[in-house]
Amino acid sequence: LHHRARVLRPRRRTLAAVLALSLATPTAARATCRVVPGPEGEVGIWLVGANAALPALGPRPVAALDAGLTALSTRLGLGTLDTLVGGPAALRPVAAGRATLPLSVSGPARGPRTALAALTLDARTAGARWLFLGATDAVAVWLDGRLLFRRAGLRGVRPDDDMLALPLTAGPHRLVIGVAARGAPSLNARITGPDFLPDEALTLRLDGVDDAACEALAPRTLTA
Repeated sequence: LHHRARVLRPRRRTLAAVLALSLATPTAARATCRVVPGPEGEVGIWLVGANAALPALGPRPVAALDAGLTALSTRLGLGTLDTLVGGPAALRPVAAGRATLPLSVSGPARGPRTALAALTLDARTAGARWLFLGATDAVAVWLDGRLLFRRAGLRGVRPDDDMLALPLTAGPHRLVIGVAARGAPSLNARITGPDFLPDEALTLRLDGVDDAACEALAPRTLTA
């Protein structure tokens, strides 16, 4: 395997800028893009699914947003993430210039919407890791197609609003986060080891993203 790394040294760095160090690892079978988290495990680069519109929320907005999460799980197919990368549902790599990632790739400009954010976790050792989340309104988390967490409410993005354990065996795992929001969906996420620090035994990657696309992500996480 051939590895290429490019270290960016901007004049000023924000918290999001440290998320920019990525390595592209093309293989004969499939390209993949490795993502280096920030100093507290912040993850600002994800595969993001195109937005889908929700009906008007009506008098029971929380119930409607929760139904949006159900629609997301049906659309995802739970276990078909491989076919979504570059496929009809078009998961695309998106990077944030700050800690919170807007999930607005395409779709309606206004009104309630849903979106998906996904990546692969490759654990060299078994054990639970921590996922900290902040998301607009309703959020659900699937690991390898199994629902781990679901919560619906009316709220803005607050870092570390939700905390859940990720039980990982050694090997690769698919992590998918669904968000249903009254307006533009947004996500703030970090992943740590059991000591709440970035885990060197855990690799985060975007499968299906080639070398050129991987390198293009890094500058997008930088702000002036």
